[in-house]
Amino acid sequence: MGVVFRSGGAAAFFRERMDVLVNGHVDLEDLVGSRARSVRERLLEAIDSRARIALLTRWLAEMSRNAVRSEPIAHAAAWLAKVPAVSRIGDACRELGMSPRRFGTLFREHIGMSPKRYARLQRFRAVVDGVQSGRPIEWSRVAADCGFYDQPHLVREFRDFAGMTPTAYVARRGLYVNHVPLGDA
Repeated sequence: MGVVFRSGGAAAFFRERMDVLVNGHVDLEDLVGSRARSVRERLLEAIDSRARIALLTRWLAEMSRNAVRSEPIAHAAAWLAKVPAVSRIGDACRELGMSPRRFGTLFREHIGMSPKRYARLQRFRAVVDGVQSGRPIEWSRVAADCGFYDQPHLVREFRDFAGMTPTAYVARRGLYVNHVPLGDA
């Protein structure tokens, strides 16, 4: 089983910095110690997937009682998700009363990436979500609506995150937003 946390969600549960763990698979025991062994054994003994999900949900709820969350960083991440403009990061620093350097350090520790990369990722996500409808796409309008300077800027950012152009993504997209079939299959 695996758990995928929302941005900033995992930092409250684990003692490791998120920028150390980002883009990796980590053994739960390495993060929470011997408490993981007990939940792993109970998961293995569960009779079906529904029981495993219920067990894991209860365990996470129990873990969350001791969670320490950085409210300022959670607020900033939520704000940047709604307004994914890199130019707004300075506004977030001023609102939180932090220097850009301190804000960047805390953001990386709790979210796993820099505020700028996070804002770029949120802008990319807005494009992916926006083109899922199947309606004809006017790329210059998508670029403007999602906060890109122009269409070439959108293409460069999309290629950086997805490894393909937006047009190639649309041609290959499947039923699930975060998954694109690979190869001829």
